[in-house]
Amino acid sequence: METEIRDAVGDPKKGAANRTDDVKTVQGLLNVQMVKDRRSDRFLAVDGRVGRETVEAIGQFQRRRSITETGLIQRGDATIRALASFSGPYSMRVSTNLIDWLKNIEKFDAIPYDDDPQHPLRTNATIGYGHKLHAGTVTKADLERWGRISTLQGEDILRQDLGGAENEVNDDVRVPLSQNQFDALVSLAFNTGQGDFRRSTLLRLLNHGDYEGAANEFPRWDHWGSDEVSSLRERRVEEQKRFRDR
Repeated sequence: METEIRDAVGDPKKGAANRTDDVKTVQGLLNVQMVKDRRSDRFLAVDGRVGRETVEAIGQFQRRRSITETGLIQRGDATIRALASFSGPYSMRVSTNLIDWLKNIEKFDAIPYDDDPQHPLRTNATIGYGHKLHAGTVTKADLERWGRISTLQGEDILRQDLGGAENEVNDDVRVPLSQNQFDALVSLAFNTGQGDFRRSTLLRLLNHGDYEGAANEFPRWDHWGSDEVSSLRERRVEEQKRFRDR
């Protein structure tokens, strides 16, 4: 995300120019630092408008970092340098809590099955906790190859499947994440497809420090093609709740 500003941001009474893009940068960086510091403060709206909340957040950050509290950020000063000090998740892994939740909603099947038998043209041959074997219906070869698997084997396959989504979130997210936020994003990427997550508005907003804007995107992913799916809606609501529960 952008970490530099062109002009002063903060209290307009102290001469801040408050250019819209600069203000958005500062608001996003302040949100990033809230997550980095594991604070539960309400996220700032990344809207480019300086109000009381933004000015107060600047002053609070300056106090926490033992920087002279001016309520003002200048280009290249100690405050903007401190705000720009952060890193993305990089090597996070999902929690056991998420694994247990996914096992509950995915359910378990010991033998290969069709995940959408009412719609043969869009069904996938599946086993365990939603592990896709291939597109299309289950074949005789699938049944012969897989036979029956145990719940432990199913969980091991699930963890392997989540690895790709974990890696994508680690690779593509450029801002700090709490464990709950990471879990929610991995669940989304795992369920929707990693390429879709990489191209999403959710990711773009998140990488600009707009955590609340990103949270608002979860319910948009409740369709299969053009059809709204109630089970997907329920899943997105739970993921959104996890994401917001820092």
